[in-house]
Amino acid sequence: MEIVLAESTDLTEMNKIIELAKRHWDYSDELMDIWLPDLLLNPENLIERTFWIMKENDEIIGVFSLSSISDGIFELEDFWLLPSVMGKGLGRKMFQFVINYLKSNKAEKLVIVSDPNAEGFYQQMGATRVKLVGSKPEGRMLPVMDLLL
Repeated sequence: MEIVLAESTDLTEMNKIIELAKRHWDYSDELMDIWLPDLLLNPENLIERTFWIMKENDEIIGVFSLSSISDGIFELEDFWLLPSVMGKGLGRKMFQFVINYLKSNKAEKLVIVSDPNAEGFYQQMGATRVKLVGSKPEGRMLPVMDLLL
């Protein structure tokens, strides 16, 4: 298993992982049609924030990204694993990579806007819900979590 910076040539595989991971939660096709335009990546996204991929045997199995909100505060923008490798501790490894990266960059806080199904994972990683924010469709709420470093 290795974690490396993503390149534009990885976009197709990254988007495949994002869609498969989101569909893992058995969301309806109607909801997926609403969310996918905001979730799938384009070349500009690779410029706007820092992306890494997790590879195993030269296959991309995970995607994650960070953006800087302000001095010392970062947001976990993406955090996706292939469903076939979920539950094997690889999400923990990716998350620990993020924490190590942030600490080495003197970050103070990580902000996570989580899918409701992933909130428990982030709580296990030490994050705390601080509020809820509206999402699509209207009435859907997402937990916003903070992890102090």
